[in-house]
Amino acid sequence: MLRIKRIKVSDRESNRPWAGRLFVSFEPADERVCLRRPRVWHPPTDAYETDSHVMVKLELAGVSEDNIVVRLHGRQLTIDGQRDDPAGKLAYHQMEISYGEFHSEVTMPCEVDQEEVRAEYEQGFLYISLPKLKRKVCVTVVQQEPRHAA
Repeated sequence: MLRIKRIKVSDRESNRPWAGRLFVSFEPADERVCLRRPRVWHPPTDAYETDSHVMVKLELAGVSEDNIVVRLHGRQLTIDGQRDDPAGKLAYHQMEISYGEFHSEVTMPCEVDQEEVRAEYEQGFLYISLPKLKRKVCVTVVQQEPRHAA
């Protein structure tokens, strides 16, 4: 007899969206641990810089704004979410649109001001604006007295 037990792995233990699906099976003479990865799709993502900002743009047509999670940890921007299939189970003849969980990561090329990050979802695109951190540069100027010839 095969028993399957689902164990939830805490989100703190892993940044991988599939890590929460750990299956353990017990058989009479065998014990196995198997990770099952659901299909996770990666939306088209553009990242570019202006003089003052790092800009990130994702194509997320059909995704509800409530199903999008944006996280910034240091210089790592992570966008996760889910696009639900409104049609349900059908016998597709052609299927090119991805549904289910999605994941995208962008490493910032410089430090950004985490307090001023803005995100806007408009016409199927998620726009994230990350202002570059302005560093104060302090320069110490030391004046020397001119030497007098003796």
